[in-house]
Amino acid sequence: MRRLLAVAIIACGADGCSRRQPAQASSLDSLTATRDTAAIYNAGVAAYQAKRYDEARLYWQRSTEFGDREALGNLGYLVYYGLGGPADSLRGIALWRQSAALGHPEAHEHLAQAILNGDHSIGQATDAYAHAVAAKKLATLHGNDPGVGPNASITLAKLSLSLTLAERMHADSVGLAWAAAEVK
Repeated sequence: MRRLLAVAIIACGADGCSRRQPAQASSLDSLTATRDTAAIYNAGVAAYQAKRYDEARLYWQRSTEFGDREALGNLGYLVYYGLGGPADSLRGIALWRQSAALGHPEAHEHLAQAILNGDHSIGQATDAYAHAVAAKKLATLHGNDPGVGPNASITLAKLSLSLTLAERMHADSVGLAWAAAEVK
């Protein structure tokens, strides 16, 4: 999930989640039983915006059963940071990696940011740089993640200070290769 206040706007895009149709079902039980992935995902967004993180977890968990890359990334955020349930950094990272492998720019940005914030179980500074490169490239290609590109640029600028030119060049090629492989 994107940074807290910006999440309401950015998590679904600047247009307020219009990439999907509004949820038709209203109850938790009926939505978690349906196969309407857009309705399930949007219910998760609404629950997140209302700070009902436990519900958001349920909705996005259900969306992940249909392979929704954004739900995987968002659920990873909730799980990693312990919103709506216990924190589990290993599971959160695994969800982000799944989402990133499906080409979700935000998941790459979360991985880069977590490494930058000191979680070296994910990787080192060069790995963070590569994830930020992939995030920026995929955000540009997808065009529906307005906060990811600028956040990735900030992460790249911070990391540039601690990496050699050779490390940055290698990480650039890795990140661009990830982005190229993940474009769907």
